[in-house]
Amino acid sequence: MAKFVISGRADCPHFARAELLGDRLMRNLPDFRIHKIKKHPDDWEDWQKAECKKRGWKFGKSPMIWRELIDRGGKGALIGDANDFQEYCYHYYGAETDMDDNKALHIARENFETQLITMFEEKENQARHQPIEIAIYPAHHPSVYYLLLNLVNGYCFGLKKEISIRLITDQENYQFVLGTQLEIIDCASPCLYHIEIAENVRRGFENAQIILLFDDPQQQQQQQKVPPTRKGAAPPAERRVGHLVASWKEDRKLGTAGRPPVESKTERTKRLWNQLEEVKRQNQAKAVKVTCQENQKKGKEYGKKIREMLQVKAAKSKKMAV
Repeated sequence: MAKFVISGRADCPHFARAELLGDRLMRNLPDFRIHKIKKHPDDWEDWQKAECKKRGWKFGKSPMIWRELIDRGGKGALIGDANDFQEYCYHYYGAETDMDDNKALHIARENFETQLITMFEEKENQARHQPIEIAIYPAHHPSVYYLLLNLVNGYCFGLKKEISIRLITDQENYQFVLGTQLEIIDCASPCLYHIEIAENVRRGFENAQIILLFDDPQQQQQQQKVPPTRKGAAPPAERRVGHLVASWKEDRKLGTAGRPPVESKTERTKRLWNQLEEVKRQNQAKAVKVTCQENQKKGKEYGKKIREMLQVKAAKSKKMAV
């Protein structure tokens, strides 16, 4: 099956010419497929540079057309601009376009107007939807899968609140997290607005309102095998997360499970972890129906009784000695 991607500026007449030729071939050939990517003129140059850098190409014209070797998103073979595409189609399929310049300019104007309407609708849609941004690190932790089910089922924030989830992992565990992402998408939950994977911790924490941190089991196993160079030292990944937490200026909610993957000596981070530990102790005391103040009061009374018993015992010993 032949799969082609036609990308270009929305107001480009050469894009309109290549688009018309691709549509004609797709109607007449059952195994010919095209995918169109229209970009606003202001966004085209940056998008093209990023795409060329990702694919290892050097190209600076519009449209930019390539053939997908496997499927959409796979490795592609660059064909070139509209002239190169027309020559390719003529030699392989015997097809050519007879569109004149006036018709190409008319279609280009229509494409540009359609692109403006689409962008306006997307902005309106984003304004209507204001999901809770949640970042999870590391997303390959065994407990994350069950946490995600509770999040998308509305157990945490209710069924009327949308959430956007960013799963942060490394390259080694990317495929595992990708499988988790696809399973969560298959749930088709009305609470799930968006879910994506990030391999960079700093980018993963951007704009996140709630950040959930887990201890990394792989790093714990490595620390058990190789003793740290200094007492209490954390792996480099944990120190990076600690510096990011310490540099936050916005108000964000932070949740931890297990050993928090953060090491930072700033006073703000110390207060943060102390507060988290206090909340954990309060929750534990609440679970056994004993408040922290009652627990402290009972501990003081018990200590007082022990001291009194020791004093009485010491007095008896003195009398027996006399």
